[in-house]
Amino acid sequence: MKMKAAFYRSKGPAAEVLQRGELDLPQPAPGEVRVRIKVSAVNPSDTKNRAGHRGNLAMPFPLIIPHQDGSGVIEAVGDSVSERRIGERVWVYEATLGRALGTCAEYCCVPSSKAIPLPDAADFEAGACMGIPAMTAHRCVFADGSVRGQRVLVLGGAGAVGFYAVQMAKLGGAACVLASVSRPEQAQAAIRAGADHVINYRSQDLVASCREIFAEDNPIDRVIDVAFGANLSHSLALLRVRGVIATYASDA
Repeated sequence: MKMKAAFYRSKGPAAEVLQRGELDLPQPAPGEVRVRIKVSAVNPSDTKNRAGHRGNLAMPFPLIIPHQDGSGVIEAVGDSVSERRIGERVWVYEATLGRALGTCAEYCCVPSSKAIPLPDAADFEAGACMGIPAMTAHRCVFADGSVRGQRVLVLGGAGAVGFYAVQMAKLGGAACVLASVSRPEQAQAAIRAGADHVINYRSQDLVASCREIFAEDNPIDRVIDVAFGANLSHSLALLRVRGVIATYASDA
């Protein structure tokens, strides 16, 4: 049997290396499940790997199907995996970690431990975002302990990671969660996520606005930042003594 997929055999610009076609249907190895993919999610690491970021043009496999994250329904299981998992709605992550075949295909095989049950109340689009974005956000918020009672500033609060970070900080008991955005529609997204205050850094002074909200020079306990180098001076100006910066995705 065959399946449709996007794949590449060499690294470079997407328009030059990405192909679409039919490949053999993957068979789940022992300990694996095969998922019929409903939604495939693309992350910055996926595009960087395909593009040969920083000159890394070596291909670890002759052919790669991109995308680490996705969601779908388990339709087959390998040895040592209960057949009761067949038909289960799941979200999957790290599909291409040390492996060639990711989620940008009709089917994908992953270790059973990386196919996580998706509640019926969550759609497949939300499930596909629970890999790198949500796991990164959780790490940024809770890596060194609780944020209960803290003031948390999420820079880039409407991005995929920032959106989850705002929600998790609120659910984790933060006293106040602030989010920075660059556009009005992003402000609405951050508010929906639960931000107590939203600052548009294009029209407002970030440091002055934070200080005005709390009537303090250094009011922030924790900064979650997508652009460490660009925002470092602002973060240092706002952090309390022993404050924390948790950064991700930045090359700085």
